[in-house]
Amino acid sequence: MPPTLLLMGLALLLNTSLAQAQSEAYRRGYEQGYADGLAAARQAPWQGEPNIGWSGPSTPPAGAINLYEARYGTAERACDARAGIARALANQPIPVLMVNNGLCGDPAPNQRKFLTVRYSCPGQGPVRQQAWEGQSLDLSCR
Repeated sequence: MPPTLLLMGLALLLNTSLAQAQSEAYRRGYEQGYADGLAAARQAPWQGEPNIGWSGPSTPPAGAINLYEARYGTAERACDARAGIARALANQPIPVLMVNNGLCGDPAPNQRKFLTVRYSCPGQGPVRQQAWEGQSLDLSCR
């Protein structure tokens, strides 16, 4: 048998084995992702405590927002920014917030971060807003 034909046969055999190994790794990753997603879907939804950071009565002053969730960071690493938002907005007549590490530290150094806020205004349903680090976010009740 000529050496080139033998080498071609070996290359075909190696490519087949490599493709099968990659396919198995993909299948295992897919199954793990599916299992993780299913487990997350079965968990009770996250219930933040409203009004974090406000002192006094259990309900905020008229016109104030109910702050349920505020995550700052990346999809993999984030911190709870509710207290930082409450502090930042406490002395501002207009609730415009700068999105930066001052909210709750830097959960993901040297990575682009975003803030996701879920809140409601008195007499209104929940609102969800997002902004990138360095942008501003208007949390006004209109």
